[in-house]
Order: sequence, then structure tokens, then C-alpha cells
Amino acid sequence: MKQDKVFVLSRAEIYYLMQLLGAKAMIGLGTAESAPDVLNDGRDSLMQRGLVATAPAGAQDDKVNDALLSLAMTSFFPDGALIIVRNLPEIGDQILLIFHRGSSMVLHTFPEQFSHRLAPLDSPQAIDLIQRWFPLTAYPVSDGNLLLTTERFEELGDKAEAHQKEAALQLLADSPLADEEKVNLVEAIEQRTISGSFAAVRRSGDTITTAYSVAVIAGPATAWLISQPEDDTQGSHLLIRRIGADFESVIIDLVQRT
Repeated sequence: MKQDKVFVLSRAEIYYLMQLLGAKAMIGLGTAESAPDVLNDGRDSLMQRGLVATAPAGAQDDKVNDALLSLAMTSFFPDGALIIVRNLPEIGDQILLIFHRGSSMVLHTFPEQFSHRLAPLDSPQAIDLIQRWFPLTAYPVSDGNLLLTTERFEELGDKAEAHQKEAALQLLADSPLADEEKVNLVEAIEQRTISGSFAAVRRSGDTITTAYSVAVIAGPATAWLISQPEDDTQGSHLLIRRIGADFESVIIDLVQRT
């Protein structure tokens, strides 16, 4: 990743670029800002940094640095996007956005509040980054899995997080999961060390045409993948299964869906 193609922009600079390029909204940020003071601040800053130049003769719009323009167009008008949220109990939520447009891929992160970092990326780099963000491949794998209603899983999470272990296990009493695995699942939720969600979307214009999402949760001993069965169009059930080394294939699938 060439550092001269990495840009850290303020929120005002992002909003000005959105206005300049005609983007009404950005995935992960929301609708564009229209306040003149904000847009002027963004334009002035980009001008001072040499990233935007006044419109050349015969043109109406300011000219954007070519490398920045490529990253901005991919971010504002992606064919697909992968929205990743990681939650660490001691830190809270952290967000990664990966945008894909044609042959271009961009990593969009937030180094500080109201700060945006745009960097070029390719699929192998994206897979490696996600694996480092979610180091779950070292967990032991088993064939443990179960299907729960969404409501039952939410209740299970509430009981486990409240350290009501027996009540949580009772919710799994009629599950075919082995007793040891039931305990593993409850303890992974109760003693969570990391969790997160992944949403892969494809777009046509401003319309999302396909969307696919999964979540993960891990404790000291086991890691679990939570997904919606593909034949469950109502979203009424969740498939919960153990993951470990096979998490890499999950990541590859998510990146390919982007």
C-alpha cells in the first residue's frame, strides 16, 4: 500500500468532495452536508493542501487530485461495500468500511472522531486485515451448531450477559447440541472477549440489490458464527456454529460478495 496514495481527510473535506462530485450520501456516513460554512471550510482546506485546484479554463468545477479522486469515487459510488463493526468489551465499537468499484477497492477508516482515512486496497490485503482484526482462526473447530429463533437467541444473550448461566442453559435444553457445547456457547457470550458484525452489500445506482450479513462472538475458549439460513427469507431464525480455522473461508466469501 503506497503511502502517497493514502489520504486523511476532515469531515468538512469529505462533505465538500461529496458536494463537488454529486454524492447525496455515503455508506457508513449518511447524507451529505449542505451548510455553506462547512462546505467552504472543506474546500479551503483541500485547496491549501493542494488536493483541489480551482476550475481550469472552460470548466465549471474544481479539479481534484487524481489519486484522491479515484478513492473518493469508489467511496461515494461503490458497486459494493463491506461494513465491519468490531466490539471489544474494554473499547466499544470500531468500524471498517471497504468499498469496491470496478477494479478499485478502498479501505475507509476513522483514525479520530470526524477524521477519515482513505487507502487503496486489494482483496488479499482485505482478507489479511480482517483476519488480524478478528484473530479467530486459532480457535479449536468442532461440528457444533444449532438453529434458534431470533427471539430465543436474543433471550439467550440477555441471560448469559446477566451471568444467569443456568437460565441461559435452560433455553438450550431442547437443542440437539451436546451439553459441553451448550456450556461453551453460553460461556462465550458471558465471557465475551470480542464480537462483531459484517454486512456485504451490492448496489445498482443508489439501490441496494443484495445484502448478506453475519456476526461473530468469541470467549476465552470458543468462537461462534451467527448467520441467517439462506432459505429463511423472513429472518426468523439464526444458525449458530463453531468456527476456527474455517473462519478464513468466511472472510473470503464476504470479500467476494462485496
